[in-house]
Amino acid sequence: MSKMEKIPNANVMDLNRDSIENIMPGPASDQGSSSSNRVDEQPYSTFANLSELVLTEKRTSSSSADLGELLDKKPIGIMVRSKILIETMIFNRYFYVHQDGTKLLYAKRTLSGFNIYSNTTESIIGKMKANIFGTKYTFEDFLEIKYETSFLDRGKPRSFKIKLDGLDLINKRPYFNTETNSFSLNFSGRVTKPSVRNFQIIHPLEPTYITLTFGKEENESFILDFSHPWSVLSAFCVGLSALDHKFGCD
Repeated sequence: MSKMEKIPNANVMDLNRDSIENIMPGPASDQGSSSSNRVDEQPYSTFANLSELVLTEKRTSSSSADLGELLDKKPIGIMVRSKILIETMIFNRYFYVHQDGTKLLYAKRTLSGFNIYSNTTESIIGKMKANIFGTKYTFEDFLEIKYETSFLDRGKPRSFKIKLDGLDLINKRPYFNTETNSFSLNFSGRVTKPSVRNFQIIHPLEPTYITLTFGKEENESFILDFSHPWSVLSAFCVGLSALDHKFGCD
């Protein structure tokens, strides 16, 4: 293995604690400027699943247009800076908070995965299915997330693959820093708390383009920065998968 250069202003995953932590504040992210794209607060219609949502959207109505925006992929170079807040209870509730501070969506954990709702009307938007080990998640036919199992090697960082509308994505592998005896990722100061759930997603053919960043900022708050090819709904789903209990890879 070739020696890797030390990345300044990096966040470090400590092997002993199996977490990612920030060394020092970094410069402004070069992943794209913050955007003020707003998803307007309009009443949402009730949809049993995503297929019904798309068909109804084509037929019109302002509410379905708003739901369509939740599914729209963000343009390249436009970074949405949102977050996920956790409301702790027997079955936790997870809120998607858009960059303008609006709570657009929330999710409830069920025995078979997550139910995702409009926070305005509390009508269900869709269901993300999960297996019992917390290693595979699917939402309709457009999103699949698979975590690599590590029953025999619990000390290594999480590794997973994503298929989004036929596009293959992966999480960026942390590099091993021999000076700190830990794994490192450069979060440019956005992630401020240690957590094994912290990660970045890239395209395997273009590892310098970070499409999504997820990481802990407070005990019940995680930042969720994303750009193309992610939509609000798909980014929320991948964040939910990271927050879920893992019996096969942690």
